Amino acid sequence: MAATIVAIAEQKKETRIPDYLVKEVIDGIPVYYKGYRDVLNKTKTPEEIMADGLLQAMLKMWLSNLLYNQLNASRYWVFTGEVGNYVSHNNNMAHDIAVFEKTCCLLAKLPPNMPMCLPGLS
Repeated sequence: MAATIVAIAEQKKETRIPDYLVKEVIDGIPVYYKGYRDVLNKTKTPEEIMADGLLQAMLKMWLSNLLYNQLNASRYWVFTGEVGNYVSHNNNMAHDIAVFEKTCCLLAKLPPNMPMCLPGLS
């Protein structure tokens, strides 16, 4: 009987899910990539579940080009590719396409002598 209780307790032990499988955090609750269980079971790699499919990549390209051409480029930035956005405490979102007004963005408030890329990556 005691062995059965120990076995049940071991089954209920929570599996630690690595941070790289978390896509977003909403109200402190992690939202995982679709297919994260396959990565934990070692039937897929993280790259397989995180990569865009051809249709998604084409839609992102088309929409970003449309937005870039229709918006005032001196006023807005159009970013693509899992753009991380800290909304508030315990609320971190990832966007496939994001449009930021340049005057509200942190990059616009950096000092003019601040390098915009990491050394050696220019």
